[in-house]
Amino acid sequence: MKIISFVTAVAIAGLYSTRATLAQECKADIDALYAWTCEQGRENRLQGAGAELLGLNTGADVPALRKAYQDDVTRTIYAFNIVMIKAARQTVMFRLTNQLSALWLVSQEGRISKAAEVTATGMRQVPAERHYNYFIETKDYLLNERSKAVADKPLTGKCLPIPTG
Repeated sequence: MKIISFVTAVAIAGLYSTRATLAQECKADIDALYAWTCEQGRENRLQGAGAELLGLNTGADVPALRKAYQDDVTRTIYAFNIVMIKAARQTVMFRLTNQLSALWLVSQEGRISKAAEVTATGMRQVPAERHYNYFIETKDYLLNERSKAVADKPLTGKCLPIPTG
């Protein structure tokens, strides 16, 4: 009985340790994408419906700094956005395909604060974990593109102005 309790305690401690490590790695990844987008992003707009689903506004398009790429094979679009809402910088990532669009509002800690999806049947907020695999796919795809871009044009640490309207 004591051995099972000890084994269970070690397993739980390992799980929390792994989750903490993953959260730290995700924060570092989001920080890297943020710095890249802040410096080399292009002005764009986050569609109002998606912004509203994430609780950022009431449906109007939101000005953004964006880094976005489309995969040549799958045609999937991956994007990292920095938006200014009520004088606070917010990070929104999305992954678009013909069947499913997934959007995530990402906290400064690198965690998904809110998530939404758009499908043929409609748009809705969803639990953060529903498309977590797509979140990781999006993050990793953009990190790969960042690595290539920064090799060609190293970051200087300067940030472009975040568009506000």
